[in-house]
This record gives sequence, C-alpha cells and structure tokens, in this order.
Amino acid sequence: MLDALVFCYLHPTRGPCFPVQVPSAVLQADHYASRFIIPKSEYFSRPIITMVSSIREDEYLVVSYPTKIEENFYSRNALMFAPVFVFKRGKDFRPFLPVLEKFSSVLIELEKGIALISKSVENARHSEFTNSDESAQGSFYKLFREIFDSFLMKGKCSVVIDGKDAQNCDVQYTVRLDIQRHHVLLVDARAHHVPIKGCFDALRLCCERDNACRIIAPFIDDCRSICHVATCAHMDLKLALRTIQFMHYVGAVHLVEPLLYTSPYILTEQIVKLFEDRELQRECSKFIRYPKGPLLSTTQIFNLYSQFSPHCKLTPYEFLLRNEPLCRKFCLRRFIQFGHVHNFLRCVHKYPVRSQAAPLPVDRMTRQLARKFDGRRSVAELCAWYGLRTSDVIAWCIADEHTTIINK
Repeated sequence: MLDALVFCYLHPTRGPCFPVQVPSAVLQADHYASRFIIPKSEYFSRPIITMVSSIREDEYLVVSYPTKIEENFYSRNALMFAPVFVFKRGKDFRPFLPVLEKFSSVLIELEKGIALISKSVENARHSEFTNSDESAQGSFYKLFREIFDSFLMKGKCSVVIDGKDAQNCDVQYTVRLDIQRHHVLLVDARAHHVPIKGCFDALRLCCERDNACRIIAPFIDDCRSICHVATCAHMDLKLALRTIQFMHYVGAVHLVEPLLYTSPYILTEQIVKLFEDRELQRECSKFIRYPKGPLLSTTQIFNLYSQFSPHCKLTPYEFLLRNEPLCRKFCLRRFIQFGHVHNFLRCVHKYPVRSQAAPLPVDRMTRQLARKFDGRRSVAELCAWYGLRTSDVIAWCIADEHTTIINK
C-alpha cells in the first residue's frame, strides 16, 4: 500500500522543496532531500531508495525517481525534480517501481507539452500547495490527489489534464497509471480469520468509495470472524472474503487468527521488535488495557510474552490460570491480537487428516465434515464454515480411529 505521494523540486533560490505532499506534512525539506532530488549525474532516471524519518518521527521508505530536463530557458539550464512514493517501513514497494518510472515520463511529457511543472512550481508563493490554491497550482495538486486516491482504492488511475500548449491552443492529456496486479500479493483471507480495524483514513475512504465496505464496516468489532461478519451483514461469504482482502490491502483492517483457548501459541523471532522499539511498547500497553484500567509496565509485558516459549507451547487457557491475578488488569484477547498483528505470536493449529480408504460415517453432517479432513483445513476453519464448536470437532476426531490430528 502507498502511504504518501510527494513531488520534490529543486527551486532556483530556495533549494530542495516539497510543494506537493499527499497527505500533507509527511516529509520535510532538509539536508537529506538533496540525496534523492539532485544526486550525482549517473543516478538520474533510476529509482533511489532512502530510509528517512518523517515530521511525526515515523520511519518511512522513500522511493524517488530523479529526473532532469535540460533546456536553456530554465533558471539553471535544467529543471530537476523527482516524483516520490513513500511507504512505511517493511512494506513491499517493488510493484510500484515500474509505475514510478512511467509517472516520471508522464510528468516530462506534461512539462514539455503544457509547461505544467513550470507554471505551477517556479512561480509558487507557498512552500506547499493545497486544493484552494490558484488555478495552475491547484490543478497540479489535484493531479497528485486524484492519483493517490485512485491508487489507494483501485491500484490504478486515469486522470484528465487540460491546458494550453506553446501556441496557446487548448490541449488535453490523459494520465493513466496501473499497478501490475499479478505482482501485488493479496492476503489469503479465510472464513475463520478475525478482521481488526487498522488505519482510520483508509477505512473511511473504503466506506466512501465501495458499497460492500460500507455494509461490512459496522460489523467489524475485533471479535467477529469474517464468516460471522458476513452473516450479520447478510452478505455472501465469498463477496465478504474479497472485500476484506481489499480492505486489508489498503490498510483498513488487519487479519488475525481467532483466539483459541485450547490451541498452543508460540513466540516468533519478530519479538525482537518489541524489545527494541519503545514506541511499540507504549502502543502495546495502551492497546491491551481495559478502558480506564492501569497501564502495564514494559517489564510486565516482556515477562508475559516470554511465557509463550516454543518449548512450553502454552495455551491461552493455561496462560490465564498461570497469571490469574495479573490477567485481571488487561484484556487477554487484545493481548493475543496485538501479538498476531505484529507477528510476535503464532498459533499452532490442529489439522485433522482422515484415511481415504476408511468408510464414511452414516450421519450426513459428520460425513460432510469427514470429507474435509484432508490436512489442508484447520479445525478453526472448519468450525467457522459449519458453525460448530472447536471442542466438539476435536472430540469427534479423537474418538474416530481413522482420523489423526497434526499440529503445525
């Protein structure tokens, strides 16, 4: 997902500046700006990747494409600029690289055809444009705004630009950019997964632009599975899965496994992030506490997570009994969910496997369920599809001599 779209420009007197930022105030023009606006000559017309800190002290991955148009009528005999895609640390930016290169060529064409950049940027009175600026500057901002919104919702855009050429004739350009969809990996959403609300702005934009998202959003309460959400919203399950997949892609929701009290959870190597990032520690403490409840200290959070050692294979039920006095001070469900969202914890699922040569049960429901025991579907997923209790399915698997449960 693209987090910000920025236009960088080398002003003849002010130096590097960011006249367009969507959303606003993501980056600030300081010493690092020259690294991806006016690099060495051999680095022009190729992507440059830089890790920077934003004004809000968040770490971002800045992918720029420095471009130079050499003409005598420019202030320094050249117009130097760079379209920039901004991603949060850890996001996959590779599908956007060909799009960024094409976007740079489109800006060159618009500059040579209707002098869009020169009219909008060189005579600017403000350091950053807004939608209410004068016509030339406002149209330049709207171009970036529409491209960013279209990328967020559809992964492609088609924007029409009107202007006048050197002979003062009316001309019209159409900007078309499309992300290669086969490069974008959508999450494998399952019926038993629990959607958790993510970025508020992305969720609001989804609800404004997509009717299916608008129907589903009120039923996402961090507790219901996708199957339960689809039932409450009176929506087909396959449509709900595709909608949740799209909402996850744009950052509107996160997907976690349901809280299974009888399934063991183990720590992953990503727990190191919690030890190193103090901001993540504060976020965890606020997320897991009850409303108006006390905040847990960093030491308490570390001690609690460290109990889910791969050697112990502790279940939430056993964890609750072991830490009963302390568990009253925080929400265990949100504690597990936070570990899932940040990949600290992983659930060890139970996958039933039944011999194909074994005779099928007589009961219709049990026979239909037994056909799904192929080792590819977990107990949690089967329970979500058929509306069964986890304990009942596990008890039936244990009682059936032809069925084996594999933990993985």
